[in-house]
Amino acid sequence: MKERLAIKIEGKKISLELENENGIIDTKEWQEDGSLSKTLLSEIDALLNKNKLKISDIDPDVRVETDNDSYTSARIASVVAKMIKFSLS
Repeated sequence: MKERLAIKIEGKKISLELENENGIIDTKEWQEDGSLSKTLLSEIDALLNKNKLKISDIDPDVRVETDNDSYTSARIASVVAKMIKFSLS
């Protein structure tokens, strides 16, 4: 089974979770400062590199969870998840 990636948005807190069948492998959290469109892909890449993974090693169905407080951040995360799914399919 491939590792799974989740993008979580809670207000201004952004979290990336990398998990497998045994649970969460690693996480990355930061405060959103209006530059999510510039930083999200590089943060995903950094998390994967840290765990010696490539984008092709993850499940194409990236999960996006949001509290709906930040519509723009949720849309950015959704587009990135769809782009990853498209590129891995």
